[in-house]
Amino acid sequence: MNKNIQIPVNFYEEGGLVIATSPALEITTQGESFDDAKKNFEELVSIFFEEYDTEEKLSKVLLECGWSKEVKTYSPPKEIGRIFQNITLPQFA
Repeated sequence: MNKNIQIPVNFYEEGGLVIATSPALEITTQGESFDDAKKNFEELVSIFFEEYDTEEKLSKVLLECGWSKEVKTYSPPKEIGRIFQNITLPQFA
């Protein structure tokens, strides 16, 4: 039986494109708009899971991405916070 879970997906604008990335699966894609990037991300997730077509392969990659395995299910890494850190760029930047 398939289980639906939620993972964080971040969207950024870069060079006229929208970038969609998820730290939970360590995957990234892009699109010309937010909706396009979202659609491409959904397709990429489908391809991701097709690639890991056995329990052994999927377990290995999810554990490498920081997931935890509980009785008959996996849980993505828990996001505990997000900040915007002030940084100083080098003078030549």
